[in-house]
Amino acid sequence: MTMAPPPATADEPDLPLDDVDATLNGLLRDVRVKAQTAHGAIQRMLVAANAATARLRDEQLQSIWEIESPVLDEMRQELGRYLEEATSFVRGTPALHDRMGDEVTRIVDLYVRCSADWPVPTDTGADLLHRLERLEPLFCDMTYHCGLVTIPSRVSQHLRQLRVGQRLDMAATERVLGRFLDLGMNFVDKANVYSHGTSETYLGAALARMGRRNDVVLATKCGVPMSDAPNDGGASRQHVMASVDASLQRLQTDHIDLLQMHRYDAQTPIEETLRALNDLARQGKVRYVGCSNYAAWQLTDALRAAGAAGFSPFVSSQSEYNLISRGVEAELVPVCQRFGVGFIPWAPLAAGFLTGKYRRDQARPADSRGGRRPYWFFDRWVTDHNYSRVERLEQFATDRGHTLPELALAWLLHRPAVSLVIVGASRPEQVEANARALDWKLTEHDVRLAVEAAG
Repeated sequence: MTMAPPPATADEPDLPLDDVDATLNGLLRDVRVKAQTAHGAIQRMLVAANAATARLRDEQLQSIWEIESPVLDEMRQELGRYLEEATSFVRGTPALHDRMGDEVTRIVDLYVRCSADWPVPTDTGADLLHRLERLEPLFCDMTYHCGLVTIPSRVSQHLRQLRVGQRLDMAATERVLGRFLDLGMNFVDKANVYSHGTSETYLGAALARMGRRNDVVLATKCGVPMSDAPNDGGASRQHVMASVDASLQRLQTDHIDLLQMHRYDAQTPIEETLRALNDLARQGKVRYVGCSNYAAWQLTDALRAAGAAGFSPFVSSQSEYNLISRGVEAELVPVCQRFGVGFIPWAPLAAGFLTGKYRRDQARPADSRGGRRPYWFFDRWVTDHNYSRVERLEQFATDRGHTLPELALAWLLHRPAVSLVIVGASRPEQVEANARALDWKLTEHDVRLAVEAAG
């Protein structure tokens, strides 16, 4: 694969910022398609690499690039096709090239070296995988980089959330939920796809047995496919209406307090989705509506469409955000502040990496999320750079008489846009430990120092 130099842009205007509707719609559609292609290709490449890593241990090879795996080779070819297309697009768009051009160039160079000399030296392969790990969330959120203006605003903050029932049986769900409610917290986040509906079923049964449905703000999501059936996923009216009815039955309730679209559906007009959500609100099945994993422009477009039609607007936006993953600060968080949308961070502890239980050059705890099985969502955090960040952050917390998880949660709760934090727990003592973050009131000076420690 060859790379042409970036086109000259002296006489080419940059993306205009004053007329988004008129000038960016075509570009945004193109970006969305390429972002989804990028995310899928890189994610599958990383999954294949994780599987190959397991073979390293079994066969005592020196590098994953020594494995002539048909699956890995297919991922390599797919990534190559994507890089050629996306690189041309990025280089031809000044606003994108300024932000991502150098990193894409380095990745393409590494890819060319890997393809030309297969197997390649361990350090070259490792460098490529490290950069792909960093590029995956960047291109997943590629649509952020299209010139939308960011304007500051304000939103309140609370720690009032728990996720239960995904990996717990009924008895454990009741114990964790009971302790959570006894500590005065009340926001419970679910999704129909979690454990393929079992998570909602356990939660609904636990609340009914405990008689505490009115003590919680009950949130769930729909949109991620529940099966391979064509109408069993997405944000169409048919799927949204059917999903809500099914969730109400599993949750044993007559209404959902906050229904969130789990991810953006490029195949369904946003107006169709919003009309379905508005009808559900009018029927009393849903109190409020929100979104999850939307880019800044997607949220902005949804708010515009809801306002124009008089539909119920999104009141919340949920995305990944923590001390070592802060990409949403560029545009999504400011959009939430500008329009008064509550921001809900997920992965506040980076899938457990910010708990401090994972140590450099030490085996992962067998009973931990990262130790149970190869898992790309967790493994993407495991880099030397992130280990160094965690070590600095842990020292920062220890010097002030707190734990690393308390710092991670307290820092998020101090952010002006954050309304609440999604905190998972499988034992009552984890609920208690998470709740202690409420007692740490960080100063502005502490916030700056924590960001510096995070690097």
